[in-house]
Amino acid sequence: MKKYICIALLGGAMLLSACKANAVNQERETTPTGFSAEDSYVSESVTFVWEEVGFGGEFVITLEPLNTFQMCEGPLSSTVYRGYFYVDGDVVTLRSATSTEYKEFLFRINDDKTELTFIADGSDELPFCKLEDGALFSTEFHHDDSEYWGKKDTPSDSEDPGKAIAAYIGDDVTGVKITHVLMGQLTEWNIEGNDIEDLRLWANGLEYELREFEDGNTPGDEEGQEAYWFELTGGDYPGFDYIICGPDDCYLLIESDWYVVKNPSDPPVKAP
Repeated sequence: MKKYICIALLGGAMLLSACKANAVNQERETTPTGFSAEDSYVSESVTFVWEEVGFGGEFVITLEPLNTFQMCEGPLSSTVYRGYFYVDGDVVTLRSATSTEYKEFLFRINDDKTELTFIADGSDELPFCKLEDGALFSTEFHHDDSEYWGKKDTPSDSEDPGKAIAAYIGDDVTGVKITHVLMGQLTEWNIEGNDIEDLRLWANGLEYELREFEDGNTPGDEEGQEAYWFELTGGDYPGFDYIICGPDDCYLLIESDWYVVKNPSDPPVKAP
């Protein structure tokens, strides 16, 4: 569960990106030659969900009629891969035509068309979810948003009354895995021992209140955010997300609930 300073893209940059995409797409076929509705591999949309939890929620692949597809690593991903898929025996190749850099992803599909098994050899890497060879996607899988962090019982009032303790880094936390996402680039590193102290003081000093958002309109659905994931080793709670949409516009994602931060500041961490 699954974080890009909100900026407006310059028109020139958008035009350059589009030109690059067109140049790449002209190098390789993106639309099947002589393709018709009768050639559709599926008659209606079929959605497969990864067996694990993706980037902030469900990682889904949807195969659609006319052999088009959509693939998204999760609600916090700003990229939705789109294009055509090709079937050779039981191997399905997803060929994305939405990126400036061509990407392909290979899967083995079962006879019932209910499971996709990832084939690492020949597949491109994804920026957020690291798929191992044999990773399973199924039409039967479903993940609640709470599975991104895992639900925990509410602590007693004596521990920290009125505060969502999931953003609390206790003294018994022995390590923190930090994931930083900025402008589509993901960086991961770990801290432990005395290096946790500054982060502990910062996190435990945050003030925030619950904020409800409509589906599809959360801070995680916006493009251009900067985000930090903090996964804790030790203690009672697995961690939290810190989403930066602007200097004074920051949010916490704690066990699937959103909180607006009333005293925002940058986390005191830096990649080695």
